[in-house]
Amino acid sequence: MARNRIIKATFWDDQKLATVSIEARFVFIGTWTFADDYGVVKGHAAWLKNRLFPYDGLELPKFENWLKELEDLRVILAFEADEERFYWIRNFQKHQVINRPSQARNPNPPQQLIEDSMNSHGALIDERERERERKVYKGAPTALDQAISWQGFKEKFQPTNSEDMMQVIEYFLKSFKECRGQDHKPLKAGYWLYLLDSCLYVSDGEHVDEDISVNQAERMIDNYFQTAFQPGCDYSLVHYNSVKPHRWHEAVMRSAEE
Repeated sequence: MARNRIIKATFWDDQKLATVSIEARFVFIGTWTFADDYGVVKGHAAWLKNRLFPYDGLELPKFENWLKELEDLRVILAFEADEERFYWIRNFQKHQVINRPSQARNPNPPQQLIEDSMNSHGALIDERERERERKVYKGAPTALDQAISWQGFKEKFQPTNSEDMMQVIEYFLKSFKECRGQDHKPLKAGYWLYLLDSCLYVSDGEHVDEDISVNQAERMIDNYFQTAFQPGCDYSLVHYNSVKPHRWHEAVMRSAEE
């Protein structure tokens, strides 16, 4: 079943993607919509072609060439599981906001594949992206890892993010417990990484025009828990992450006025 996905504005001027054909770029977007919430999509070329181009009578070899362009660029990485072919979409969880991840539909990409993706990007991956991944990952967990607590995540995977970013999430979890009277529910290890990476993007000025301090971030979190959301909102870290860039900017502006 296809799902709605986000296409960021930066997709269109990405210099790496500009090295592949327009058709391959179109196929790349299509893989997002048929991937599960952990960035894994069936890699059987005929199956994927029929999902993305059901009315075009497209020749399979031509479609396979477009897939190969994406594989060569290493934005999708192929692997085998249960005698079937799958693609793991690199950086899927970095660019897609999944508020309520569904149960995984596809096999887990091999651990070695994930580690190799961070160690052997190739010349087309710019140094800033390489440095960001070094900050975020230290022994990347698999996409289907069991849900664990924040403390368990830190002990098991030892993330190397900025201490400020670690402090921000810990402040959120403390505030959550004070507001809700209970600990935040465990998250899958891959989602902890996604949240850390998202924090890193915001603090690096990717989503807003200004960098902010930990103190400003904590003010924003305080504001979050004082905000009345729609019925059913659990004030979770997942929901917070989905509204964060806008509220982060609000916090910056308020701090500047004070």
